[in-house]
Amino acid sequence: AIKTHPIGGIRGQVLINGQPAKGLSIYAQSQQASNPVNKSSKVNVSIRGFTGKSGVYFLSGSSRKSVTDQNGEFRFEKLSQGPYGLRVLPKSGKGIDLHREEVQVLANQDANRLIDLQIGSIAVKIAAENGDEPSELNGVAFLIRGAEPKPDLKDASRQGRTQKFNVRNGTFHSGDLPVGDYFMIVQLQGRERLEQTIFVNAGTRELNLTAPPKQAG
Repeated sequence: AIKTHPIGGIRGQVLINGQPAKGLSIYAQSQQASNPVNKSSKVNVSIRGFTGKSGVYFLSGSSRKSVTDQNGEFRFEKLSQGPYGLRVLPKSGKGIDLHREEVQVLANQDANRLIDLQIGSIAVKIAAENGDEPSELNGVAFLIRGAEPKPDLKDASRQGRTQKFNVRNGTFHSGDLPVGDYFMIVQLQGRERLEQTIFVNAGTRELNLTAPPKQAG
């Protein structure tokens, strides 16, 4: 006989600066180890779940995706009972997570979430004091969510807290970011590294920076 799994769901709505947010990717990731499946049972197992009498169920340890509709609403159905990590990503599907939280799914119930986000962005313009042309100010920049000094880029990336940008002609624009503190690293070709803590407000914040000195030699 096929062992039954208690199932429930998650439903909710995402608001950005008070307005329904359409087209955001939402991920629900189980936070418990996968349950073993009886090899003698006729169950079709995949990374997304298993097939039972009532359809495809979500196995522990796997992940599901939903996209918010025009009302900012999303829903996950037929999830195994237990804790889930809920992630909200920008429309681009990459970069710094807009939101993370843990949700407990109970049998025969939907966990309801209202995710009310304050989102901003930055537009950065870098100028050289010595009159160098903007076309000479190229490189990369990183934003790491949080104000801790000298953060580890690899750890921050695994935690969904970092985003990389290409700097062209001394400019770059971040796209959507959760309001809060960030550590910024700018590495222009042939110049010393620029590091500083910034605060992202709701809306777009314009930052005018001075390019660091050229590297010696």
